[in-house]
Amino acid sequence: MPDAAGITADNLALVVNDEDPFSIRTAQRYQSVRRIPSENVIHIRFKPVASTMDSAVFQMVKQEVDRVTPAHIQAYLLTWTLPYRVGCMSITSAFAFGYDTA
Repeated sequence: MPDAAGITADNLALVVNDEDPFSIRTAQRYQSVRRIPSENVIHIRFKPVASTMDSAVFQMVKQEVDRVTPAHIQAYLLTWTLPYRVGCMSITSAFAFGYDTA
């Protein structure tokens, strides 16, 4: 019978923007409180300068996240406040469903 526990510390990845002090602090605190394993913390870098991320930048960021994500990960927790959109999509939707220009 499959495990019905849902998302746990073991299958959640924290995605941290190392160019954003707020993102770093948020990830550190969440990791500590929720006991997220270090191997589930994914570090990326981009300038958090606007509410909308350019789609080309998003594609590069997403490719890097996909490249380093452990196989057992079931969900991402993005630890930044900017940007929160990619084109007309929320950044969380773009991560979850893929970026779509429609």
